[in-house]
Amino acid sequence: MKDLEQNYPILLHLYAITFRGGEPAELRRGLRAAEQAYARLRPNAGAAHDLAAFLMDLAYIEDDEEIASRNLQRALGLIDEAIQEEPRGRFYYTRGRINRKLGNLEAAKSDLEIAIETEDPSTIDYRHRITEYILESSLVDADRATQHFQRRAEAAIDQSEERIAKPETRVNEANEKFAGTQLQIISTLAFFASILALIQFAALTLGKGYNLTQALILVAVLGFMLFSAIIIGSLILRQGVKVQGNTSNRHRRNGRNT
Repeated sequence: MKDLEQNYPILLHLYAITFRGGEPAELRRGLRAAEQAYARLRPNAGAAHDLAAFLMDLAYIEDDEEIASRNLQRALGLIDEAIQEEPRGRFYYTRGRINRKLGNLEAAKSDLEIAIETEDPSTIDYRHRITEYILESSLVDADRATQHFQRRAEAAIDQSEERIAKPETRVNEANEKFAGTQLQIISTLAFFASILALIQFAALTLGKGYNLTQALILVAVLGFMLFSAIIIGSLILRQGVKVQGNTSNRHRRNGRNT
């Protein structure tokens, strides 16, 4: 291997190609050989393409998405270099596969169309290659259709949630208004009850022999205590209604999320 690397880098490049389409371990061996061949031969369109192809093949079987994305980004730079030097149909096909894996579906479709148009019909494996290009192009079409339906489904779900949220908002507003009305009624009744109690208390104190000044002082003290209790009670009731409303909203949201 060292003799190949030092004296015949083109043979190292051909040696790397023999690992294309193999098992993961073979792809990694081919990647190492392709790295060495590219380092010795650059600038060379074939060496850049084959190194990009190994990176792409490994990205397709890589479980770690971060590593796969990093390999694909590097492969994209290498294949751009190869196409700039020599725009072959095979190179566009590889770039189409890279773009498809990256989610660049429009770019992938364009690359594959160019690959079909520019592939040399005089080559021995022309039909095999065209079949590969057409199949990959069909897969891109399927991905685009899936992506389109997924967007439509997400939009439909968002609209449904908005429609559900609007009635809930109206119900919450109605509940708050109803609770506010109840509090006003309770406060008003308590106020009038307090007034009646004060009148009765004033009559009772005067009837027991208190003079007018003493009776007014007692009525004022009792009135202050009653009205303070009404105000504090109203505030507590309002706070309780708000807490109950917030709890109900959370239960609705949690039920919708599950």
